[in-house]
Amino acid sequence: MFDFLIIGGGIAGAAVAYFLSEDSDVCLLEQEAFPGFHSTGRSAAVYSEAYGNPIVRALTRSSRGMLEDPPFDFLETPLLTPRGCLFLAREEQLAALAAVAQACPGIARVPPQELTRRVPVLKPDCAVAALHDPSMKDMDVHALHQGLLKVGRHRGLDIRSSCAVHAMRHLNGSWQIDTGLGQLRCKTVVNAAGAWAEEIGSMAGRPRPVGLRPLRRTAILVEGPAGVAVRDWPFVVDVEEKYYFKPDAGLILVSPAEETPSSACDAQPDDLDVAIGVDHFERVTTVTVQRVRKAWTGLRTFVADRSPVIGYDDLLPDFFWLAALGGYGIQTAPAVGWLAACMARHAPPDTIPGTTFPTGSLAPGRAACSAWSEQSKVQHYDA
Repeated sequence: MFDFLIIGGGIAGAAVAYFLSEDSDVCLLEQEAFPGFHSTGRSAAVYSEAYGNPIVRALTRSSRGMLEDPPFDFLETPLLTPRGCLFLAREEQLAALAAVAQACPGIARVPPQELTRRVPVLKPDCAVAALHDPSMKDMDVHALHQGLLKVGRHRGLDIRSSCAVHAMRHLNGSWQIDTGLGQLRCKTVVNAAGAWAEEIGSMAGRPRPVGLRPLRRTAILVEGPAGVAVRDWPFVVDVEEKYYFKPDAGLILVSPAEETPSSACDAQPDDLDVAIGVDHFERVTTVTVQRVRKAWTGLRTFVADRSPVIGYDDLLPDFFWLAALGGYGIQTAPAVGWLAACMARHAPPDTIPGTTFPTGSLAPGRAACSAWSEQSKVQHYDA
């Protein structure tokens, strides 16, 4: 009998387990052979305070302290390393670029003629205007994820891999969970199942969906031009996130930044998405891609307003949602894990430290009432 049973061993489940295990009996279930197999293990995450809507940016800022100065018992690896980011805009994207500049005062304008000094392979006509964000950093996703789980284990966190949930029922004030490794009982279920969270909610008896939508995103690794050092290039992104690329272990990671609706599955790269990524990269640089060294696809799960879903279900007893972290789950993990643990203990703060948004704006019930736009992607850089 556990106080909390967390379903999903990705970054969301690991983060809330880290904080709940301080004073509670916690079990974390992962359906795959090891935690982080799907989206977390496929993330090329960066830390950017300019990324996402105001709530996401607030959670990102609140996570910075732990990411810059992790607890002493974490892995002995820096979680953040400097990278910087260039936002590129064409003529028709100048309004979007102005919105980024307004939302993030630390960002500086970069004259177009300076772009090739920062990234020598950029074509002179790749943008009519650009911004540089010096605060963007690379993140060591593996170190953060494993650090959270390692400390959790030391505190008594029970981690069970290859343990899919088959059935759930709430009886006599507790949940009974049927898994591939037997039956478990807990007071509270924490649904951190990522792309599978809607399925888990339905299994628990929720009569209607919360409104989660898994979206595909593909990344590829290509070789840089011969004799050109790529290690110190910034992260380069279209201001409306139509593509991005960055250095990655001597190669160049490129993404078409697509958001294609998908079922919850072990997503695999589509040849068309790979080709689109290569095409975007070749259009803005002088590089001709000879071959793709590696390609992979992950699922990023959102609700319509693109803010996380964190809180107790309004229709199920003792059923807590931690979902819809989208593409922001890694950089917001410390703040999201802390907030979710507080709310799961029924001791939520009025607001996140350093922010002004109410925790009710994350409630699962609000997500179910929001209508999805039919636009393929809507980025949020509003102030």
